Amino acid sequence: MTRQEIFTKVATHLLTQNAQSRDGLGCAYRGEEGRMCAAGCLIPDELYTPGLEGASALDAKLVDVWKQLGISKLDQCFIKVLQVLHDAKPVEEWRDGLKKLAKAHKLKFPRV
Repeated sequence: MTRQEIFTKVATHLLTQNAQSRDGLGCAYRGEEGRMCAAGCLIPDELYTPGLEGASALDAKLVDVWKQLGISKLDQCFIKVLQVLHDAKPVEEWRDGLKKLAKAHKLKFPRV
């Protein structure tokens, strides 16, 4: 996946879902009501395992997942930035945060 593909998928997902993905312990790759976080929406069901929960996008547990998806180490860091936006910012601030990231990384902002 290219950085643009990653950004488009995550931004579209977050702004459509319009809610954090949480479980009983906090933010989750796969959360309640079928929700997914910024990194979680990139992980296909066949590569997801509950053992990934609690791990950062840069955690060694995800190395094989990102490798199978063709995501570079540099773009893994970008995914971590998206993950922090999801986890730490209120939903109402996501659109502006995503627009700032798009501008900083010279990416197109999806129509959502």
